[in-house]
Amino acid sequence: MIPTGAMDETREFTITKYTPSSQAFPSGYIPTSPVYEITPSYRFKKDVSVSIVVNTSQIQSLNLVPNKTVGFSASTTSPDTSSGRFPDWSSHDSSIEIDRINFTTRTFSFFGVGTPPNGNLPPDIRGAYYYFKPNCSYLPYRVRAQIIEPDGDTMSVRLVIGRVGGGLNFIPMAREGSSPWYVADIPYEAMGTSGIQMQVSATDQWGANTSRPSTSIFQYPVDSLDSTFITQYDTDQDNDGYNDAWEVDNGFNPRNASNPTGLADSDGDGIPNSHDTTPNGESNPPIDAITIFPSTVTADVSESIAFGVSASFMGQQRFVNASYVTTGNGLNGQPVGAVTGGVFTANRPGVAGVVATVGAMNATASVTVSDSVGPNQITDLSASPRSHTRIRLQWTSPGNDGNFGRASTYEIKRSTSVISNDASCNAATPISHNLVPKPAGLTEVFELDGLSPSTQYYFCIRAFDLAGNRNSWVGNASAITYSVPDLIPPASVSSATATAIDGSTIQLNWTSVGGDGMSGSVSSYEIRRSTSTIGSDLECDGAVLIPNAIGVTASGSPLSFQVSNLAPNTVYHFCIRGYDPSGNRGIWSGLLSATTPYVNTPPIANAGYDFQLEPGDTAYLDGSASSNPDSILCGTGPGSYQYQWTFLRKPPTSNLTNSSLNQRTTLTANFIPDVAGTYEVSLSFIDSPGSCAGIARQSTDSVVIEARHAGWFGFIGPIGNSLIPRSSFVSADGGFITVSTSFADIPTFGGKTPVVSFGSHSRAGLVMKFDKKGRVDWYSFVPGADPQNIVVPTSDGSFILSSSSQTNVPSIGSLNPIAPFNGSEDTMVVRMNPNGTIRWYTFLGGSGNDSPAYSQIAETQDYGFLIPMFSRSTSQISGVTPIISHSGQPEHNGLITKLSLDGNIVWTTFVGSGSNTLKVYPKSDGSFYFTTHSGTTGVSQLGGVSPRLPFAGNVDTVVGSISNDGNLQWWSYYGGSGADYLNLFPMADGSLALYGYSLSNITSLDGVLPWIGAKGDFDPLVIKLNSIGQIQWFTFLGTSGSDRGYGITETSNGGLILVGNVPMAMSGLEGKNPLRAYTSGEEGSIWKLRPDGHIDWYTHLGGNGYDYLMDVKRLPNDRYLITGSSQVNIPSIGTLFPVHPFTGQFDSTFFMMTAAGEFSWYTHLGPGVSGGQFATTPPNLQENTDGTLFGLFYASRGRTTFMNQTPLYMFPGGSYSGMVLRLNPDGRF
Repeated sequence: MIPTGAMDETREFTITKYTPSSQAFPSGYIPTSPVYEITPSYRFKKDVSVSIVVNTSQIQSLNLVPNKTVGFSASTTSPDTSSGRFPDWSSHDSSIEIDRINFTTRTFSFFGVGTPPNGNLPPDIRGAYYYFKPNCSYLPYRVRAQIIEPDGDTMSVRLVIGRVGGGLNFIPMAREGSSPWYVADIPYEAMGTSGIQMQVSATDQWGANTSRPSTSIFQYPVDSLDSTFITQYDTDQDNDGYNDAWEVDNGFNPRNASNPTGLADSDGDGIPNSHDTTPNGESNPPIDAITIFPSTVTADVSESIAFGVSASFMGQQRFVNASYVTTGNGLNGQPVGAVTGGVFTANRPGVAGVVATVGAMNATASVTVSDSVGPNQITDLSASPRSHTRIRLQWTSPGNDGNFGRASTYEIKRSTSVISNDASCNAATPISHNLVPKPAGLTEVFELDGLSPSTQYYFCIRAFDLAGNRNSWVGNASAITYSVPDLIPPASVSSATATAIDGSTIQLNWTSVGGDGMSGSVSSYEIRRSTSTIGSDLECDGAVLIPNAIGVTASGSPLSFQVSNLAPNTVYHFCIRGYDPSGNRGIWSGLLSATTPYVNTPPIANAGYDFQLEPGDTAYLDGSASSNPDSILCGTGPGSYQYQWTFLRKPPTSNLTNSSLNQRTTLTANFIPDVAGTYEVSLSFIDSPGSCAGIARQSTDSVVIEARHAGWFGFIGPIGNSLIPRSSFVSADGGFITVSTSFADIPTFGGKTPVVSFGSHSRAGLVMKFDKKGRVDWYSFVPGADPQNIVVPTSDGSFILSSSSQTNVPSIGSLNPIAPFNGSEDTMVVRMNPNGTIRWYTFLGGSGNDSPAYSQIAETQDYGFLIPMFSRSTSQISGVTPIISHSGQPEHNGLITKLSLDGNIVWTTFVGSGSNTLKVYPKSDGSFYFTTHSGTTGVSQLGGVSPRLPFAGNVDTVVGSISNDGNLQWWSYYGGSGADYLNLFPMADGSLALYGYSLSNITSLDGVLPWIGAKGDFDPLVIKLNSIGQIQWFTFLGTSGSDRGYGITETSNGGLILVGNVPMAMSGLEGKNPLRAYTSGEEGSIWKLRPDGHIDWYTHLGGNGYDYLMDVKRLPNDRYLITGSSQVNIPSIGTLFPVHPFTGQFDSTFFMMTAAGEFSWYTHLGPGVSGGQFATTPPNLQENTDGTLFGLFYASRGRTTFMNQTPLYMFPGGSYSGMVLRLNPDGRF
């Protein structure tokens, strides 16, 4: 039934009826209806309702499982234009309505009904589809399949894949959440110029297998039978030699022959050497593991099973070309099957081995061929009378394959004529039974009652196997029922009428016959029904028996009986026969039928497609595709319908109720997910019967909404010019603010124009505000600025930029600087409002060069700001005399200037010789710590204060404390005779941790000995200080090579986690071995220290090459986010694989770790092209309050896709630009 709105045109369809073979349907289902072909094949805009009458008599006579009956269809028409369909019969979600099966479809094709026998059923593949890569020419890149397991068994699903003419590999298909859909991406190596071989294979825990296609592997594009696919399939549209799918995935244009160019592809397979495991055209790459799939499978005789292999090297997938041989002989000593190119063809029952070989490695699968032409013939059937109405049948049970195994069901028939062959058996009357075949060779017994006395009956029995194969009948088995004293049967019922009462009930009326002809009384009546004509006594015998309680009735009495539980709009045929007390039965020879009226059928509720959105956004529920197919026939409309949306499931932490669903009694409801997670909402659709018989019917459907944070990425920068990303932070409203230096104007971006223009200078600071979905809220320039600080928001949401300025900026719009430009290079300080406007700006400097330090600007308790700088000006700074003077030496001194909230200088002071590493850290009492590096011995005092520890030589680290009014409280050198590069980390208890790396062999600091001594060259060094700089403990870490310590954080118990890198294996640190062994090259390292400085654990982390760990952050729930950089692949960490694999060249790498050193995820992020690099900028990835992660990256190349996402903003060109991204808490988009 086609609902209104399903078509935009008028078409004429033709229906052709066929009788299918018993093996027509897959998965062991036996056809229990005719097959109908509807031409032409057609794609509808709405679901079309299909209803087919089932042969209930056949289901009973074969003892099939009626409640597992389903509808089937076969079509090559795809449901949409972006995909293609694998050809084969597919089952549907079906509803059983007495003698009808109802289901819906979007395409017209072949339709039928199938019912399974008893026993284990293989997985049911309800549809398999291949999807085309965007911007490519009908090039499949992904396969999805809908699969259910009818018995609830566990199953494995694989995609068997390869080039046409090449070897087959298998790829596990991942389940999409809790849905019945499975998905896998097609590897580039399988995309051959002649096509792609594909097959979906599902195997349950018992080895029962189903494939799609079921008869042979699908060879795209030829087997698609679609002329467009066949003529336009192309793996290289622009003929540049590169695979188009690879180009799209790696940021290139597959329709531009000059993009890319110059990438080596030695074997010409379309995959550049940098991404090719066989770059020189080797038949196979090196592997160290191989698996064959399916590993255990059952097959029918003549069935073909496609085998594939999965190979890997050091945990990384490899595409291979395996060779195959088969072993094993069948029951007659001949080979069970043959294998060609990985496709095994079963020839006879038995067990076969299929051996796949790649190089020196092999894997073996087991194939049990369990079906031949059919079970062996039943040759010993005997019949013997048991009474005047009963005959006993006895025979030996046949096998499933000849005389081996166990048949699935019996077909028992009888006749009063000789049954000697299949033809006469076909014409005989079927007998209903509930026998389940025994294993081969056992005795079967069946007694048949209700026969006529003194009558010779002939019988035949045939058996089916699970594949629908049936044996043949040759023989002669008969028996004669005993005679009885009373041989006069009741007269035939000839005055019966049938009248439909409603859509499920027909009333039969007749006049009672006598026990002997028309004399006396009958003792009971037998009533039978069928959806086929009943015009004879034999046809009455094969119909479905209807239980009744009609007892002794005198001849001539009027009788009536209502037959209920019937299907609507169906022609039913009946027969009525009387029995006398002696068991004599009347004969049926008339025609009695009635048609149930059309009854209102259930509407089709369609809750819409599953979708994903951001928590907090409005989820719009669209049930407009719902329809009532019989609305015109029944004269009903939306005004008489009832709709209701309800929650079926939601995240455990959600506080939503059904009342949270707005407009929940309409087809278009909505709600706002309050937390991340999965929501399932059901739509109930109740129609009205209108003028049709029956009652209002209900239908339900549900939609799954995945409330998942919207991951995204995009590029920023001027078109054709360059941008240097500097810093970023998460704003109070959950957005993301980035700070960069732009070398050209950006007139518009993301649909916005700048709040403040670029200006007339050669560069400008660029500040961009993105919302959580990546949309631009605003962007603004700071003319002439080159931001250098790590930007953080202030207490009112504004933020401070400190920039190096070599030219005067006399005004920005109507604003003038608080302090003017002073000399050749000043530090320009700008305070920006949360909306991108500039509140004030000023210059800091003197007669020399005055540059900002690359560090964080701290806000003071009185809402002022501490500006770290390094300066060569030896007198006043912007007209203010420093509290501590410049050292006078011809080098930069560290300089700290305090500004008021409105930008005026409060005080300024030098802190001795230093560099751009100067950093400040505010304390709760208003004072603050500072740290820098010093490379001279000339500063022995600062402001009259001597250092707690003197300068030790080369480069030392300086730490000190300054009060809120700028006066020095204490200071000290820390280090040895070598270079010591340490940073400061204030801890929760007020103590301090110095960390970094040292070239010194420090055997004692202020009388304190190290827990672990230096090993030579640079070593990671951690020094614990109290709040006034006194040493509590210190320790060296690492190896005898050149090691580094780059990032540190505090653990929940007051310990420390340090990250860095080492060039060789670590072992035996304080008697402990690493959690993970060293691999090779420069490798990332992690050390966890207890609060007392002793080692808790340590580990290596990396691949076969150069890996660096640069930073670690402690996140809520005691998680640790580690930032690194990789020049090689890290294929796995134990059993954990990367969210996104290594892309080549220089990737940023991120790891989410527990306090015990276990990882929940990690990922590589890179452009994947030669010379490309994604380098993170401070403060690296940052966690938002919703758990998502924001980051700003330096990008030397762009990408057009990344983790199956396309960029919100394309790469602008130029030498380098910025990349912004948002990841979900699991590292994915």
